Amino acid sequence: MSVSIREYRDNDQELFRRFIEKLQDFVVTTDPIKRIRKLLGFGEVALKRSLKNLKEKNGKIYFAVDNEKVIGYVFGFVLDKQTEDNLLEVEPTQVGQIDDLYVDEEYRGKGIGKILIQKMEEYLKEQGCDSVWLEVFAPNKYAHDSYLKLGYMDREIGMLKKI
Repeated sequence: MSVSIREYRDNDQELFRRFIEKLQDFVVTTDPIKRIRKLLGFGEVALKRSLKNLKEKNGKIYFAVDNEKVIGYVFGFVLDKQTEDNLLEVEPTQVGQIDDLYVDEEYRGKGIGKILIQKMEEYLKEQGCDSVWLEVFAPNKYAHDSYLKLGYMDREIGMLKKI
């Protein structure tokens, strides 16, 4: 295995959409209460939203490639500046966000996600970010544990009860 990292190119839209859909398919399978779904049109809407964030929020997409086969991606961007109200509650900061991370199943557990995260962290730091925010779907224990090993900490916990 010879993994390299490359940046998103304008002709990668279809590839990016397929990976967005793969990530959603994975999340659907991990949802214990079956609330998450992927309806027809999901990929196009998610792609449009992501490309908007890519352009407007100084975003970046990196692909992991193994011998010309794209095997995963990470997508992140710089969050908006803090509001005056927000500054009343927290220290001044510039936060980057890792919005998506996905690695094909047969490549998981080989450090590919770590490489992608580190590449995105480098980029966000170059953009003036002093911290990185990411969210993980709670049932995805493997991802959660991996993020903890990379130095991320639980910051907020949302809870849901089906009634």
